[in-house]
Amino acid sequence: MLQSNVVAFVPKPAPVPQPRRWLSGLAVAASLVAGIAVGTQWTGAPGPVAAGKDGLIASGPLAHALDTQLASAAGGTKMLASFRDSNGGYCRVFADQSFDGIACKGTSGWQLRQTQSSGAGSGADYRQAGSGNAAIMAAAQDMMEGAPLDEAAEKQAVSKGWK
Repeated sequence: MLQSNVVAFVPKPAPVPQPRRWLSGLAVAASLVAGIAVGTQWTGAPGPVAAGKDGLIASGPLAHALDTQLASAAGGTKMLASFRDSNGGYCRVFADQSFDGIACKGTSGWQLRQTQSSGAGSGADYRQAGSGNAAIMAAAQDMMEGAPLDEAAEKQAVSKGWK
């Protein structure tokens, strides 16, 4: 009448050593850092925009063009207008191959105030003259205090480092 309630236990197999999971996470992080370094630092050419303490600032060839190029000069980046804003600072409207914008000289460089993608590479057979820069030029006109700088005023501003 009495039955045994004893159950035989099957021994567990010994655990298989698992690789440490943090090592695979470390490998992924190292690959990400290496990819960013190769993609941004080792190309030899800085991009046209960098992060600054007050927002985005022009860098590389764009910063050089903003510092030195007159509106009358030809180049990869075209200076469309230079002017003083309501605070008395210098601003420049530019058209680059990849984007157009307004940059104003600040303590940390040329701060990008407004940008839009450039219409230069659209490939359209017909395009209204100035249509790609209409919004940028309207924004510049709203920021402008007085008239745009003429060539003599631009040369003077360049020679004084836009100060």
